Amino acid sequence: MNKSIFFLFIIGLIFVFGCNQKIKQASLETTSKIESSLTENVPTVSVSKSTESTSLKLATLPSPQEIQQALKNANLYQGKIDGNIGPKAKRSIKEFQIRNNLNADGKVGLKTWDKLKVYLKPQEGISSKNKEIKD
Repeated sequence: MNKSIFFLFIIGLIFVFGCNQKIKQASLETTSKIESSLTENVPTVSVSKSTESTSLKLATLPSPQEIQQALKNANLYQGKIDGNIGPKAKRSIKEFQIRNNLNADGKVGLKTWDKLKVYLKPQEGISSKNKEIKD
């Protein structure tokens, strides 16, 4: 009888040990699958050392003077370009946002600046006071 109990005990250990190994293997496979699925969907950014080919553009917000100048060029701001966004500039920003179907909060964020920055560049065909026209 002792031999049969010992034999059953050994069989039980082998069974438990074998099941434990299968559980560990299944756990490792699941972990591996999860890790690979996480790394598959991670976007990569490559930046070349050359200044000509960079695949990453950083968004930059304008200075207050750039905002005022762009609003002035868009004929929405008549105040001084002093770098202070006061009540006149805020009203001009809101008016610009309304005209461009943006959230009219009076703040120049990325969406507003994306549409406003085209007015920062001098418009062709419009002469300024400082330009001389030569024939």
